Parts: sequence; structure tokens; C-alpha cells
Amino acid sequence: MKNFFLFLFLISSFLFSSLAQQSKIDSLENVLKTAKDDTNKINILITISYELKSVNVSKAIDYANELIILARKLNFKSGEASGLSNLSVAYRYQGNLDKALEYALQALKIREEINDQPGIATSYNNIGLIYHNQGNYDEAMKCYAKTIKIR
Repeated sequence: MKNFFLFLFLISSFLFSSLAQQSKIDSLENVLKTAKDDTNKINILITISYELKSVNVSKAIDYANELIILARKLNFKSGEASGLSNLSVAYRYQGNLDKALEYALQALKIREEINDQPGIATSYNNIGLIYHNQGNYDEAMKCYAKTIKIR
């Protein structure tokens, strides 16, 4: 009986979490409809594309691509790097590790150019996760060590 209640608790927690996440995405998508092409819109797109990674990967990729295009148009390097990072995470969730690594390295390059230390640490962590998923544990450990050193 105790296991049954634990099971019900876990299922209800998962459903509540999923509903709350979808509600957040829906709210952001409504705000996005009237947002102007500026950094605020990019920040909304960053959040939506990140939140969607575990719900709808293809939609996450679409939003990340939209934000990269807008960030490049506005020459907003930090936003562009975040979009590339979100693309990387989405492709990692999809299991396309080659594309995930490609976009993670692009995000890292931009973050290094603009000296975004927290972003650089995040990029190294993402790259480490990709290497780990590929079974390249030595490279993963090197990336994790760089993350820790920066943080």
C-alpha cells in the first residue's frame, strides 16, 4: 500500500510539473505574439526554446533558430550564443550528438569573444555532457574541469 501511494505521488508530481511547464510555455508564446523585434523578444525566445527541449524538440529547434536570426540581425552576440546553446541542448535531447557538439562549439566561440565567463562555463559543461554521451570520458572530464575552474 505504501508503494502504491508513493507511485501516485510521483505520477501526480510529474503531471503537475508537466502542466506547469506547458502553462509557462503557453504564456510566453502569447507574449511573443506582440513582442517587438528587440532584445526582450530574444530573451522570450531563449526561455521558450529552452523550456521546450524536453517537451517538443522540433519546436525548440524552430524557436532557437528564430532567435539566432533575430540576434544576428540586432548584432546581439549574447543572445546569439544562447540560441546556439539552446540548439545544442535540443539536438542532444534528440540524440544528434554531432550537431549538438557543432552548435555548442559555436556558442563557446562567441562567448569567448565577448568574454561571457558564466556563458563560457555553461558552454564547457554542455560540451562535457555531449562528450560524455559519446563515451569520450577523457574529453568530458577536461570540459567539466574547465567549468569548475571558471565557476
